[in-house]
Amino acid sequence: MRLPGGVTRKKAVGGAWAGLTGSVAYALAMWLDLRLVRYRFNDFTLLGRPFSTRRRVWLLVGAALHLLNGSAVGVIFASVCQFFPGPGWLRGLLFAQL
Repeated sequence: MRLPGGVTRKKAVGGAWAGLTGSVAYALAMWLDLRLVRYRFNDFTLLGRPFSTRRRVWLLVGAALHLLNGSAVGVIFASVCQFFPGPGWLRGLLFAQL
């Protein structure tokens, strides 16, 4: 079964999992960076703060939005990667520049 844009369901699910994995890796790197430099602002705050005035809530909402965004970007990459030249790592690098 093909989804809009000609991408198969299997490829879209694979892209979503890859994006989710990348989002988790980024979140872990961000957590480590926050521990090392003690800078209090992070991406979860940026994404979640418009939805609540309570810190715990905005961190949870921000984390959920971060993971959802990563999955969506993975699906988008899976649907357009065939238009980029070269091996997979180069395609990912070129896509990240957009």
